Amino acid sequence: MYILSLTLYTSHLEEQKSFYQEVFNCKVLKESEKSFEIGIGDSSLIFKEAKETFPYHFAINIPSNKIEDAKVWLSNRVELLQFEGKEIIDFSAWNAEAIYFKDEDQNIVEFISRHNLNRLSDNKFDNNSLLNISEIGVPSIDINTLYQELEKCNLPIYDGSMDRFCAVGDENGLFICINHQKKKEWFPSSTFPHVIDFELLMEHEKEKFKVVYQNGNLNIKKQVELK
Repeated sequence: MYILSLTLYTSHLEEQKSFYQEVFNCKVLKESEKSFEIGIGDSSLIFKEAKETFPYHFAINIPSNKIEDAKVWLSNRVELLQFEGKEIIDFSAWNAEAIYFKDEDQNIVEFISRHNLNRLSDNKFDNNSLLNISEIGVPSIDINTLYQELEKCNLPIYDGSMDRFCAVGDENGLFICINHQKKKEWFPSSTFPHVIDFELLMEHEKEKFKVVYQNGNLNIKKQVELK
């Protein structure tokens, strides 16, 4: 599964644009008075203005051998979040390591190095090292209902269960489905995982799907490409 584009909502549009453009040197692909789009490797990240929002969680894949370099690069720009006194967090069950920080909307952003993908780089770490958006958090009170909709795309369960936490997809792209009545914080922060709207365009098994999460309801439609 590949996330081609992810649309999030922000109540700090200009601050977010400055953060990603100036702090991270990400290229602005499109912009208007009420939105902007930046490139994140093979994905695009779109922010649209809204009066009220809550923090999201999303993740970005980085090269499998660059977590230490990413930590140095990030720590010169933002304050890294810690877990048990550590900034690089080991997910041995996923054969991955990650670092976390917050952007101007207090979104919990993750850079994750997935060793199973074995995507290596000899280049110095910078914004061009960001490979793709690989996770979006989906808070709900009913993970099973979310999964029934995600099954339309033939997505497998990667990890977890229907009770509290379920990652659906694969290491290139995951829906992090949580029951926010049981899992009440976005790891590794104390941020409550509110239900909040988002949209994304994804590709899986050579088919494209538009995913809309609105008012706690997930809707997926297959995209028909004109020839």
